[in-house]
Amino acid sequence: MRVIAKAVLVMGCVVLAAAAGYAQCASGESMCGRVPQLVKFNGTLQDVEGQPRTGSFGVTFSIYAQDNGGEALWQEVQNVSASPQGQYEVVLGVTKSDGVPVSLFASG
Repeated sequence: MRVIAKAVLVMGCVVLAAAAGYAQCASGESMCGRVPQLVKFNGTLQDVEGQPRTGSFGVTFSIYAQDNGGEALWQEVQNVSASPQGQYEVVLGVTKSDGVPVSLFASG
């Protein structure tokens, strides 16, 4: 049985991750005002019955402006290894030379 996994990210999730970087500005770090081009993301892979998937899978990660789809603003494919509980962790943007484009955050 072939399983195709697809992770869909809403722009808000990535904005929250970027906002976490801004929170460090209070400590006076040099990264203040910069949007991260690499974003850590984790999730759980499940089959159609809701059971965890284990093993390695190719996963398409997409960022959309709306939570109901439309055209993807950004996309990349990564191979993920899921734990026995189906959990995985990736760094979005690592397969692209420019990471996650800063222009995605231009609208705020």
